[in-house]
Amino acid sequence: MWVGLEIRFDVRLALACLFVCLFVCLFAVGVKSESGELYFDIGGRKRCTVRTFKGKTYVDIREFYESEGVMKPGAKGVSLNVDEWAKLKASISHVNASLIPHGVNISTNAGGGGGGGGGGGGDEGAGTDSEA
Repeated sequence: MWVGLEIRFDVRLALACLFVCLFVCLFAVGVKSESGELYFDIGGRKRCTVRTFKGKTYVDIREFYESEGVMKPGAKGVSLNVDEWAKLKASISHVNASLIPHGVNISTNAGGGGGGGGGGGGDEGAGTDSEA
């Protein structure tokens, strides 16, 4: 499934952001933005927003910056359509397992990622390497 997958951005940061977004989107209560969109704060200046653009729904994971007292979306981020979001959710346990050789152990329960194998298991209180 992962053979031949080419990733063209900072993999560790992206995977951490996507995992945190999944966790927050599943378990947190959102906040309304200045534009009225519901978003989930995923740490630092990163947000996970569900939005509709040109009639299509996206899960947008993006860094924000402040300009004249208003938080605005930056260029760093990714917008996933509903199919891409579903594929990402289905692969969370595989991503968690791939983090273990990098010294990061995330409990499979934290992401709600589809019971059964593959994830980090074991250390309940294990944290993650986080970059602000």
